[in-house]
Amino acid sequence: MYQRIVHTIHSVMPEGADITEYGEGHRDWIFSVFWLLGNDPIRPNKRSRTILIQIDHAVIDDIREADPDHITLHLEHYLRQKLAQFNPDHAALRHQIPPVDEWTLLTEHLM
Repeated sequence: MYQRIVHTIHSVMPEGADITEYGEGHRDWIFSVFWLLGNDPIRPNKRSRTILIQIDHAVIDDIREADPDHITLHLEHYLRQKLAQFNPDHAALRHQIPPVDEWTLLTEHLM
């Protein structure tokens, strides 16, 4: 199930997104996602707001026995919906860390 979730996150996020996984082998699964905005000629490497996608161990237990295709479909829908409402731009200065948005997946998002 973990690899399907990883694949789905990669397929939904913008092209070129940097996705770091803190998951397999851990109690909770966490994915950190950002990309270069390309909207500021003075800061060509300005990163987007960071998205932390979190899946709690209780949710992981709930979905282990579920139909993987069903979970993938619901995850993709959830991520696309969140991205549609997400504004990746921010006003953090060059020396500041971009803001972080936490997206916590619950069982009802995936089932």
